[in-house]
Amino acid sequence: LMAMRAAVQLANAVGDFNLSRLAQQSFANGSRLIDSALWYDNPGGIGYYQSYNGAPEHAVMADALYGQVVAYTLGLGPILPIPKMRSHLLAELAYNDGPFGLIVQTGREPPTNKQDNAIWMGGSQDWSALALRVFDDVSIADLMAPSDKALNHIRKGLRDEWNTHGLVASDG
Repeated sequence: LMAMRAAVQLANAVGDFNLSRLAQQSFANGSRLIDSALWYDNPGGIGYYQSYNGAPEHAVMADALYGQVVAYTLGLGPILPIPKMRSHLLAELAYNDGPFGLIVQTGREPPTNKQDNAIWMGGSQDWSALALRVFDDVSIADLMAPSDKALNHIRKGLRDEWNTHGLVASDG
């Protein structure tokens, strides 16, 4: 979706309006497909974008909205509906929050990949970066809390910022 949004901007900039229309249509088609294939209206819980379309499993992955973080960074604006992004971020925090930051994935049953329980190294920071964009009724301290937790674990707990991957990755 981010690539199609960028293609629209680039095509408009060079006056290629046929390409712009094609990219806009591709964006719309992709949006519908992502929504129908991956959005999970969790009964009795928080709705989110699934890691994959693997019903009856409904796994949620930390940092699933990384493309949206990059889109905002590039000035492309929202590529997903903001209410769904808010809900997804709340689900990531509710289901994937660990003692040292967001873990890779929850909801895969039975757990077949031991890496699901590893810390997703940039996930907490990307969560905070995106949350700062989509929540306007939450304190900055609360929006930064996941990032602070993950970074302080490395800085203050492990006191080793040299090999963060080796320190927080695991085989389960």
